[in-house]
Amino acid sequence: YCTTGLETLNLPNSLETIGSSAFESSGIKSITIPANVTTIRSSAFRDGYLERLAFAPNGKLTSIPDNLFESQRNLKAIDWENSSITSIGQYAFRYCSSIDSIIVPKRLETIGQYAFQNCTNTQVIKIPSSVKQISNYAFDGCAKLNNVTILSSITTLGDYAFANCTSLKNFTFFTFVFTADNHYVIAGFNVQFISHNLHLLLKHFRCEREYLHVFFF
Repeated sequence: YCTTGLETLNLPNSLETIGSSAFESSGIKSITIPANVTTIRSSAFRDGYLERLAFAPNGKLTSIPDNLFESQRNLKAIDWENSSITSIGQYAFRYCSSIDSIIVPKRLETIGQYAFQNCTNTQVIKIPSSVKQISNYAFDGCAKLNNVTILSSITTLGDYAFANCTSLKNFTFFTFVFTADNHYVIAGFNVQFISHNLHLLLKHFRCEREYLHVFFF
């Protein structure tokens, strides 16, 4: 299916598996993942012209594999809040440079390394209470990001998770408890977090360019 001439694709409700690189570099502009899909292999929709993406509510798919939508630079909207997805693999949405806001699924638990790296148009990110792990470099290079809300009791927040988010102004979070020390969680030009003894300590902020407002609840 590697053809830029294919713009519309209606996947059947009976579909259960989508193979690796199945629609890589295709011209598909809109797609909905049916509820009965249980498995999607890596890079299945990597690169191309996708503009809109939706996942069926309460579907069987629980995992976004590595590189699945990497370099989909026209992707603007993702409808997946009510999906069953619990994990996002590494590089899954890297270089999706047209997404302006990221509101991840309500059941999500893990965000993989580099998952949203260089989503350069993203301004707002909202992480629900289900999320326990945000991996290294997950949102690195989201240069327009100015507002982050994390509602969960994170147990693992990776190194450089929000590095090079040079427009970051507001960081709102609720009850952080960590399993290990993490350094430079937010790095680059804005702020540096250092965690210690399973608790996030915030006495070592460094704001080099812009003043960062931090809200505690």
